[in-house]
Amino acid sequence: MFLKKLIGDYFHFTAFGVDWVDERWMDGNPPTYQEFVDMWRAEYKRRQETPANPKEEWAYINLCNNT
Repeated sequence: MFLKKLIGDYFHFTAFGVDWVDERWMDGNPPTYQEFVDMWRAEYKRRQETPANPKEEWAYINLCNNT
């Protein structure tokens, strides 16, 4: 609810967002909430124009759901 309040009702958790936060933490540069909001909005806008490919490790899950 907190992130929906900052980003908008269209916010939802994505693998990309989780990976981005994890990568920043692992690099010793944890993001601020504002940095996450800015990244998420930019990524959301970009994906409206160019859909993302699913993560490789999710291919099996997607395959099972489509059969």
